[in-house]
Amino acid sequence: LQTDLTTNQSENLQTVMSCADSLLNIVNDILDFSKIEAGKLELEVLEFNLEHVINDVIKLFFAEALHKGILIQAQMNSEKFPALLGDAHRLRQVLINLVGNAMKFTKQGEVTVSAMLQHQTASQTAIRFEVRDTGVGIDASQLEKIFASFTQADGATTRQFGGTGLGLSISKQLIEMMGGQIGVESKPGIGSTFSFSITLPVAEQSDQKTDVPTSSSPPKEIDTISKSDPSKTVKILLVEDNIVNRKVATGLLKNAGHEVTCAVNGLEGLNALECDTFDIVLMDIQMPVMDGLEATRHIRSQPQYESLPVIAMTAHAMKGDREKCLESGMNDYITKPIKGDVLRGMIDKWVKQIPLEVLTTPVADN
Repeated sequence: LQTDLTTNQSENLQTVMSCADSLLNIVNDILDFSKIEAGKLELEVLEFNLEHVINDVIKLFFAEALHKGILIQAQMNSEKFPALLGDAHRLRQVLINLVGNAMKFTKQGEVTVSAMLQHQTASQTAIRFEVRDTGVGIDASQLEKIFASFTQADGATTRQFGGTGLGLSISKQLIEMMGGQIGVESKPGIGSTFSFSITLPVAEQSDQKTDVPTSSSPPKEIDTISKSDPSKTVKILLVEDNIVNRKVATGLLKNAGHEVTCAVNGLEGLNALECDTFDIVLMDIQMPVMDGLEATRHIRSQPQYESLPVIAMTAHAMKGDREKCLESGMNDYITKPIKGDVLRGMIDKWVKQIPLEVLTTPVADN
């Protein structure tokens, strides 16, 4: 889709991509539901910034809201929430499910994501979240069953809007795992409000202030290089044994202006580092000859690579996989299938931490 195509080719590929994304969402929902039912899904406890989570959700739906002519906005009743401890990924997943439903059933008006600090102590913060919309609403007789698995409000809605009916069930179970309860208020033709409250431990306080978008004007980019800054072209070592993954990632990175060298296993990656200098390493985990964890441990054992960013790029997404990557010496973690914006955002994030004087490639002006 980033190459020169005819209009017909582009439209056909957009259809393929849309269908693939829909299928991926269904598979992810079924896997999450199965893991929850089997008691195999555990929540991470990591420090996170609530403003970043809200911002991520708003950014994800901004283009759709703009296309539909809907206002999407965030509201927070505190100028600065403390750094929190919890599973930001699963909290984001719940909010994405709720906002996705709100966008699906709202043809005009607005969708609002609210995070309200209810009370706070030195060690804990209680927060109430709401997702409000001005959509079709839900009949009172249907409210009790919408959180049931594989259930939607009615057959007509299923035929008109589609979906597996798993999103709300998964969201309910995730919120309950966090110690909260989720509920809904709705009136047909007026809209719906889904709400939940959770209490999270407070992490070490930070003085960093993050702006959160309050409307569907383009949200502030958090982890990308601003247009006023020089763009940094970097040399990237991609260590990946799958030829399709190499091709896709290489194309995305080269389109972003970066130089890419590929290796098909960890040992080849180490040899490439001996022959050339790189700014960032993208490292797969499961590979023949030498896996990514062992290769990263070898990299970290050498002082000259102490500050070299190594980012895991892997299909492993179960509880504990991220910790294994970080323990081996990796700096960050993205999961497959790779999304272009996620990959570029991750590179931009670590490029910003590389001083200009140590970049291996020249800096180009915008």
